[in-house]
Amino acid sequence: MKKTILVSATIFFLALAACDDNKGENKSTSGETKTETSAASGLSVQQASDSLSASDESKGKEVTINAYSWGVSETTNGTVRLNLGDEKAEGMVVATFYAEFPGAKTEELKKIAKNARVKVKGKLGSDAYAKFIKDCELMNVE
Repeated sequence: MKKTILVSATIFFLALAACDDNKGENKSTSGETKTETSAASGLSVQQASDSLSASDESKGKEVTINAYSWGVSETTNGTVRLNLGDEKAEGMVVATFYAEFPGAKTEELKKIAKNARVKVKGKLGSDAYAKFIKDCELMNVE
């Protein structure tokens, strides 16, 4: 039952995300479009997700992600997940991308404020429910 609800919720939120017209871009006051991150500073969550969707060869590739922190989730297997998004989290959000750290980093990660900009390096991966980076190193918190 719980698995069915989780799968249904994930599909629902993925469908909502697919309807977003912004596609990770901001309009400046002059009408020009600019992307939030550049290749030199790291990938956005969307760029990393697209890379995983396009090719299985991306799995295991080391990348740097620039994103907003959406909070921390502790797992039953002793790891901790830093949930990430390209936009600031407003209200309740379901993360479909996270950075996985060893449990020893739990207290350090809990100190990161919701919607703080973070830079994380790790190896790309995915499962049936989400896309992620593992073996992570927290590079920067703003």
